[in-house]
Amino acid sequence: MSDAVEVTIASTDPLLLDQMWALGANGVLERDHEVVVGFDDETTAQNAIAQLPEHIGWTLAPSPPLESWDTYSTVITDGRFVIHPPWLPVPPPIGAGTHVEEPIVLTIDPGASFGHGGHPTTLLALRSLAQQVRPYDSVLDVGSGSGVLAIAAAKLGATRILATDIDAAAVAATSANAQRNGVTIESTDTRLHDIARGAETYDVVVANMERPTLAAHLKELWQVTGRTLILSGVLADDPLDLQPLSRTNPTIEQQDEWAATTLTR
Repeated sequence: MSDAVEVTIASTDPLLLDQMWALGANGVLERDHEVVVGFDDETTAQNAIAQLPEHIGWTLAPSPPLESWDTYSTVITDGRFVIHPPWLPVPPPIGAGTHVEEPIVLTIDPGASFGHGGHPTTLLALRSLAQQVRPYDSVLDVGSGSGVLAIAAAKLGATRILATDIDAAAVAATSANAQRNGVTIESTDTRLHDIARGAETYDVVVANMERPTLAAHLKELWQVTGRTLILSGVLADDPLDLQPLSRTNPTIEQQDEWAATTLTR
């Protein structure tokens, strides 16, 4: 019997959520004005709770992560993209029967540890991919998680896609979701610095990661970019320093408190 637990926290502060990941969370689900944070065991959860500010309320309850995540899952529609877990049907497109663009359906099983595609940072990156990916492009997805962005790139017409993540479970999740969606993606745990050592570049590079990770690998990300670099995962009021890239006119899109930056050579 699993001893996994969930902590419901009365806050959606993005910095607090990042802290929960760093303290051992295996899943974070935002709903209304609170978040449900999954932990593998109560000891890890209690250590994380001890780091919460005193004014933030919380509750702790036993709950198998996968069952809990399934209960809260929803279908996400954003522009042409429809993201749904395998256990929920795809709703008919708005304006069905009229001349509307065919939706791009992404079937994503997030498991307990990876994004289902509904976070603003993912949606911002998806919109940027829709604007930047051309037929037959090569795409590199750094920090692929459940593979949402890599799979979207394939459905947008990219034909050579490398998805990389340092977490072996993420590599497996991306491969499984690619198969569910009928697309071909090379999913690997190859480090970015190893990719950057080669001479190969990718037409589009997308990285949806925490700000410190993006900042630490900015030069390598630009080095492997052939045409367009998409960076997401940064708070709008704490932008990345792009001076090392000598780029002065980036395109910045914002949703809620989050921002995504697109750089083009």
